[in-house]
Amino acid sequence: PGVNFKFIPDQDQPLFARLYLASDSMLTGLHELIGHGSGKLLVETEDGCNFPPDLINPLDGKPVSSWYGIGETFLTVFGDISSAWEECRAECVSLYLCLEEAALHVYDFRDSTIVEDCVYVSWLGMAMLGFQGLQMYDLETSTWGQAHSRARFAILRMLMAAGQGLLSIQKDEAGQNATLALDRTLIRTVGKHAMAQFLLKLNVLKATAKIEEARSLFESLTDVTGEWIELHAISNKHRFPRNLFVQPHTVIVDDEVQLVDFE
Repeated sequence: PGVNFKFIPDQDQPLFARLYLASDSMLTGLHELIGHGSGKLLVETEDGCNFPPDLINPLDGKPVSSWYGIGETFLTVFGDISSAWEECRAECVSLYLCLEEAALHVYDFRDSTIVEDCVYVSWLGMAMLGFQGLQMYDLETSTWGQAHSRARFAILRMLMAAGQGLLSIQKDEAGQNATLALDRTLIRTVGKHAMAQFLLKLNVLKATAKIEEARSLFESLTDVTGEWIELHAISNKHRFPRNLFVQPHTVIVDDEVQLVDFE
């Protein structure tokens, strides 16, 4: 209560105040446990490959034609985009799985109304983080300063590209602020399909060490040019310092221990 969620519509502020923390906790759990905890790499070792020779690539329907060679790892092959790619993959896993009843029940979201509100807050909240993530992009050097921010911005761009009015950014007349508009009725249809296709690419390109395709895809989703330069300025106008959490202190006054806390 009392917190203003940047770039979120006014009518959704009470909903975010009530459900954002719980929804974010659910996404974090799915992100860490299943997102980072899944995804097999196709690897060649001195004893052979860890996959059958007739394995089919689901992206093109053809036999797998690339994999990690002896001594190669995801980090050595994907290099500078590896961290952001992996964070993007884990975030997408959490957004996709939060649509599943079994996952929602683990976090005690059971009432049908609460479930749909939670899904809406989760998806719009990710878009919010993606738009705020622009603040971590340096226009002068054309570089991203934070892997999570780049990952979430890629998700924002992907959802906007899904079309059919799923997600849009609406600027005010003065060009000083922006509002994210997510059509909640399309999350389980247009949104889920777009997320599934994107997640499939993230998983398969990582598994098969296809760095050229991966880099092309990721850079197309995370470049900041054209209209995004203006949106970058808007996002930065609403930048605020990160919260600083300070533990209470104990002091002795007249031989008595007193607790001193801070606002």
